[in-house]
Amino acid sequence: MPVDLTTSTSKDYAFNLMAQFGVDAKLIAQAKSLGVVADQNMSGSILIKKGGVVHGTVPVKSQALTLLKQGTLGPSSKAAFKGQFESVLSKAVAASQKDGEVALPPAPSKFAKLKPAAKLVETIVDIDDLTSSAPSGKTKLASATALYQSVAGTSPEAKYVVFAMIPGLNLAAKIESDLDFALRAEGIDLSSYKPELEGFGLKVKGGYASGHFHASSQDLLIKALGAVAALVAADVPFDAPVKIANMKKLIKEAQS
Repeated sequence: MPVDLTTSTSKDYAFNLMAQFGVDAKLIAQAKSLGVVADQNMSGSILIKKGGVVHGTVPVKSQALTLLKQGTLGPSSKAAFKGQFESVLSKAVAASQKDGEVALPPAPSKFAKLKPAAKLVETIVDIDDLTSSAPSGKTKLASATALYQSVAGTSPEAKYVVFAMIPGLNLAAKIESDLDFALRAEGIDLSSYKPELEGFGLKVKGGYASGHFHASSQDLLIKALGAVAALVAADVPFDAPVKIANMKKLIKEAQS
């Protein structure tokens, strides 16, 4: 019996979609047994992840879904989607099996009984307060573990400070003067966020994206940092962990 592709509210929707594209059923079952999750974001892309780690993203446009549902999607297109899904699923399965990892059921959320809006604010957007601290010393932006953490740029002497952490991508800023600033993005899912990053004016260069900007006022600088974080995070699944810094504190950290 064909899967109803319009019923995207099912927790198995993305896996059912993969089956329609011909993805190996054993691979899907293995991934699910290891706790791998597949979500569809607002742009239609399927994110395959486990915990806070996004192992890859497969863009699926509405036109392809329509043709698939009608049974008119070309075999080459169907095979291309199948290959992309199986590649990312295999990567997620391999990562889950590393070191003999055993999948555990998710812990019950203490916010489970709250209404959805309250749960959304608490579990998805973590706006750090002014007392948050970050690890000292520089590391690669992709490996950053906290907001306000100092990370390295292209030049060893450059000081970037993390201001947003999104599944598969971290964002950092360098304040070059009162109104001049630079942005940098790194992460395992950088390519999936390329349209949003380039839309803001960053250039993707291999393993990172960066750009240099000038604001006409301090308020506009703060708004620009918030805007790029919101733009990049707009299409992530509603249950994905997103952390965004207090921008006034960020600027003080970056200037110190």
